[in-house]
Amino acid sequence: WFYEFEEFYDNCKTHSLKVTEKVYQEDFNNSIYDDFKIDGLIASGSIGQVYKVHNKKNQYFALKVIHPNMIPQIQFLDYMIQILYFFPCIRDYINYYLPVSLLDFVNDFKLQTNLINEGNNCLKFQKEYENNSYIIIPEVHKVSKNVLVMSYEEGIKFDDKDCSDYIKSQYQLLLKLFVKHNQYFFFMHGDLHKGNWKVRINEK
Repeated sequence: WFYEFEEFYDNCKTHSLKVTEKVYQEDFNNSIYDDFKIDGLIASGSIGQVYKVHNKKNQYFALKVIHPNMIPQIQFLDYMIQILYFFPCIRDYINYYLPVSLLDFVNDFKLQTNLINEGNNCLKFQKEYENNSYIIIPEVHKVSKNVLVMSYEEGIKFDDKDCSDYIKSQYQLLLKLFVKHNQYFFFMHGDLHKGNWKVRINEK
């Protein structure tokens, strides 16, 4: 079930480009094509989908847009879970077999539907890791409730990286140090599924 859950995060249905154009127009009061040329769709996640875009200066960005009708869908999910948790026998069964609280899970979804929260968190991580050459945090370019534009960072998924076990162990160690540092000295990144981080080898 864990692998099915990963697909739920990383391989979701897409919404149309027309929806993206409409959302961008409403949030920034101008056409997306006045600011960017769309190079293609990167991925579609549970909350929104991400495009690779570039501006007239040939600077590349990742543009994230919330899926339509997310709020009523999450409200319905919240309502159904509240009903399930109302019955002690069902609540105990859920708590025994699931490693996460469904109530916390839904509340986290609610926070993620406002991309201003994600933009602010990204700025905090940028500040924390600005002098760290091993951890690259995308720079926030512009943000609204439904749209987030960040610098596009090159890289590939860890599972797809063709390298030695030694190099892979270095990536894993960096990830562990990142998590531990946040846990003890900063605050946790609560959404580190495999679609949300990548790896790359620099000249050094």
